[in-house]
Amino acid sequence: MWPLEHSSQSRTLVADSEAFLLGHLAEEIGRRQERVPVWAWTNLLAHGSEEDLHAERQAPPIRLSASGDRWRAARSYLAEEVFDLAERYGPLTELQHKVLVPLELELASSAGVDWWGPGQWVNAVRERLAEYRLLCEREELRSHLSLARETSSPVPAPGSSARPSNSPLPHRAVWR
Repeated sequence: MWPLEHSSQSRTLVADSEAFLLGHLAEEIGRRQERVPVWAWTNLLAHGSEEDLHAERQAPPIRLSASGDRWRAARSYLAEEVFDLAERYGPLTELQHKVLVPLELELASSAGVDWWGPGQWVNAVRERLAEYRLLCEREELRSHLSLARETSSPVPAPGSSARPSNSPLPHRAVWR
């Protein structure tokens, strides 16, 4: 009996590992009619391909279980946000590497997360995505300011003549 049980466990481990790496762990666990841990719903966002996320954001919920429908709808909503953020600020793989994989690992190692509902999970993921968006916007602004400094003439110091000699405006009007 032991070799048969071991073989079954090995097959399950291999299937779970493959599903994890491809971003399909929630579906693999749900297929076995087991409770999908909260962190596993992050798996598609953290490891899925662009095609997977595109399909997820457009797909009607698939029945995994009664509660799986709410989780799938939540993940579909987040896939839309992840996809939009990746389109705006860079490659999906960078967003996954910098934000979603660390979040997935954090959720997997946090005991209190086990009892979250889809709403709490969505809020946690959206919070991390908002932090990333803000970081990207700051970097974009820094880049624009740096470029503006490189391409514009230097700003005159207060009290120096800021107007060209042929300008019709009085000097004080330039500083107002």
